[in-house]
Amino acid sequence: MIKICHLLDQTLENRVGGVEFINDLFFKKNKSKRFSHQLLDAKYFNLLEPYPLINHFQTKFLHKKVDCEAIHIHQIQPYGLNSLIQLAQKIPCIFTLHDYYLFCQKSTYYHETKSICKSPAFFKCSLCNSNNIKGVFLPAFFYFRSKKVEIFLKFVKKIILPNQELLKLIPKKYHYKCNIIHYAVPQQNTNHQIKKSFVYLGTLANHKGIFQLIEDLQKVAFNEELHIYSPNSFTQKVPHFVKHKGLMTNKSLLSQYKALIIPSLWKETGPIVLQEALSAKTEVILYNSPISTDYSCLNGVHKISSACKLQNFIPQNFELNIYSLKESIKKHENIYLQLSKDA
Repeated sequence: MIKICHLLDQTLENRVGGVEFINDLFFKKNKSKRFSHQLLDAKYFNLLEPYPLINHFQTKFLHKKVDCEAIHIHQIQPYGLNSLIQLAQKIPCIFTLHDYYLFCQKSTYYHETKSICKSPAFFKCSLCNSNNIKGVFLPAFFYFRSKKVEIFLKFVKKIILPNQELLKLIPKKYHYKCNIIHYAVPQQNTNHQIKKSFVYLGTLANHKGIFQLIEDLQKVAFNEELHIYSPNSFTQKVPHFVKHKGLMTNKSLLSQYKALIIPSLWKETGPIVLQEALSAKTEVILYNSPISTDYSCLNGVHKISSACKLQNFIPQNFELNIYSLKESIKKHENIYLQLSKDA
């Protein structure tokens, strides 16, 4: 049996991001007879913070306490790049780019001037991140970090991207290593329901666009309810139509809503909740949201740019064409198999 170690910063319950997708893919839903998967995160190493994770793993690996044919690295903080580079020279490594953290200290690629960054720019990044990093010459910091990223990409065997647009961030000389594997979710068996209200599922953060959405709906005297499922709570008073529901522990609840609203201001790599809603036969509204075309082109996804149009939205039936979970597993396993043969 081929053993793959998955190196993550941390996994949190009820999150719907790329790391959690991998966690579900290999540790909850996939029972393979050919591969075994071990999750190595901060919790595994009994770490309070995820940042030392890389160095801990390297020490364990060098002492052969962790044994595997390949390491799959996910969404790792840039602080451990030196250790990652050393690891990638000792054992076959796969790297999945789940977000923009390697290129952007804020991980969103969303500039403080409320614009999406087209590419890393050292001085622009320095000014944008000046509140996050202090006491260093910032342009130099970002320059040398970008060089470390390039060295890391040089030594990894395969790079997995959840959408085509991320290829623009990878140096062209490494495109031959890149594999596009879309996020996918299992199809749900949902009964037809009378749909009412709208729903937002995600964190309450500026770059997620939720505050702008509420402000816009307030201006048009929104006469529906907006149910919000989030791990954090509002710190200020919200309009009467906003109903905070806490965490959504059962995604089948999505089937009862008219539509899921995604108002993100940043170009998300591939929101898992988008396909979870479609799988529950609930349509998705991208409210002024620049989601990757790999996901915005799916049936049941609508682009709406005004609160008035959103208020007049009428749900319709649609033919489901979300990405296949089986196909995603197959593509991952083909990569693992190839690396194990080359090792």
